[in-house]
Amino acid sequence: MQHILAWGLEVVKAVQTIASPILTALMKGITFLGTEQAFLIILPIVYWTIDGATGFKLSMLIFVSSYTNGLAKNILAQPRPFQLDPSVKLATETTYGLPSGHAQGTITLAVYAGSKLKRFVAWILLVLFVLLIGFSRIYLGVHFPTDVFGGWLLGLLITGIWLFGEKKFGPTIARWDIRLKIILIALTSFIMNAFFMEGISLSALFFGTGTGYVTLTEKFTYDAKNGALWQKIVRVLLGIGTLVGFYIGLKTVFPKEGSSVYTLFKFLRYFLVGFWVSFISPLFFKSLKLIELQKKTPHQVHQ
Repeated sequence: MQHILAWGLEVVKAVQTIASPILTALMKGITFLGTEQAFLIILPIVYWTIDGATGFKLSMLIFVSSYTNGLAKNILAQPRPFQLDPSVKLATETTYGLPSGHAQGTITLAVYAGSKLKRFVAWILLVLFVLLIGFSRIYLGVHFPTDVFGGWLLGLLITGIWLFGEKKFGPTIARWDIRLKIILIALTSFIMNAFFMEGISLSALFFGTGTGYVTLTEKFTYDAKNGALWQKIVRVLLGIGTLVGFYIGLKTVFPKEGSSVYTLFKFLRYFLVGFWVSFISPLFFKSLKLIELQKKTPHQVHQ
């Protein structure tokens, strides 16, 4: 393994021969697009304005992929380039290196989005997006090439399994009673916590988003494409603004790190954030006449 890391470090140094303050600033901007913070903006936008079902499924997939990445990092416990040679440090991270979370998250997003769009131009743009994010991680000295390759491989594996399961079991699950759906979501969240408590924010988002979506779609027909462009823009601005305010508010009033109940309230905080995005926000938009939610008839509910 030391030989592989030594080779990877040489690759990082070779890439950094083109370094400049402007390019470094650009790479930091590009790399932000692969962060969890960026996904927490991108995913609600898809859910609120493009397609509710796709936004929901993509969100749940990203949560599972990110959780798996954190679990793999802790198991493999591999260093980052700047930890072996501080001279390559153009950015910093606090977790282990392999597999790259940025690489895994972006290829998960790209492959899933590409499977829905099915357009050549879209695929080209998505591939460029994945490659740029991967290159930025090597350039900044926070990942070896093997970290990026590992992230891509794990992301492809998880997305492939997800797409297979969605096609094979999705229609059957969609016909389940809402109580069974929530039990499945809660059980999955519980299993995630049992294996990797450090991923509690992701398991909570999974639980909250899933519960919110199945509750909303049990009562209403939710069409995110509904509405004029200005209504969608207002949805995004109000949605992100209220989401940030809600998150900060909960973090302020809930017990702080070090408290004996911190983990419980952290789970609750992220659960509520997921529920806010998937259930409360569409109702809020409806109250402001920014979207129409058609109430389902008893026949539609039991289809």
